[in-house]
Amino acid sequence: MKTVLQFFLMLILGSTGGVSVLSFAATTSTQISGSTSTTGYSGKEAAAKRTLAPSATSNEALTGVEIAERSDDPCFLRARFRNIATGNEGANARFAECDDNNNNEGTGDSRRTLMMPSGGFVTGVRICMNSQQDKMKGIQLIGRYGACLLGEENVYVSPAPCSRVFKTSGIEYRLCDTDQPNYQTLSCNNSSSALSVHYERTNCQGNSNGPDNDWEEAVNCPDRMVATGMRLNHREGNGGRRIITGVALDCRKVELPD
Repeated sequence: MKTVLQFFLMLILGSTGGVSVLSFAATTSTQISGSTSTTGYSGKEAAAKRTLAPSATSNEALTGVEIAERSDDPCFLRARFRNIATGNEGANARFAECDDNNNNEGTGDSRRTLMMPSGGFVTGVRICMNSQQDKMKGIQLIGRYGACLLGEENVYVSPAPCSRVFKTSGIEYRLCDTDQPNYQTLSCNNSSSALSVHYERTNCQGNSNGPDNDWEEAVNCPDRMVATGMRLNHREGNGGRRIITGVALDCRKVELPD
């Protein structure tokens, strides 16, 4: 198997939540290949469905979503994709069904964006429903680093430049090393390299503790596969709106060509 160093050429540093992650452009182009495997649905499986995906030849994978509501109805979702080899931003496929007056992107104060950290791609999804079980009220994106998807044993991340903290004489100090960050090794074979971002609205069922037993079951791509599209179940709402009730993923294999 090719090593990560053979696979990567250009170093880009990105950060999310205080952690900088190595993300790279490929010397040997990473490829999305093979047939599509579709997960089950987290939430409801209804007759009305919408697929959000780039073209099958785009080499793009899902890295995040934007969600928004109008009048308490989850009627907008934008799926965001990146090229899995170059890291360049790709398609932004939308479900925009917030009313019948062409004002279809929800309200600004309801808008939330969830993104995988640099080097990460979506491999699973989970939603929270309202207490009536008829509309989405929260979403969790589950992911893995690209190197782990390719079968590497480890991925390397750098803590934020001023992440070490100590106290002395009642004063808190931070130790910073911006010239030579100390990279941490995370094993691809355990939870230390797992990725997750979520947003939970106040009327999500349960106690607003994030993804827990109140949420619907998570659905995940098979091993070594990445999400290349989202499938939405939706139903009719008031005012011409369509309401999201379930989410599934289309998945394809990630590999380095021989």
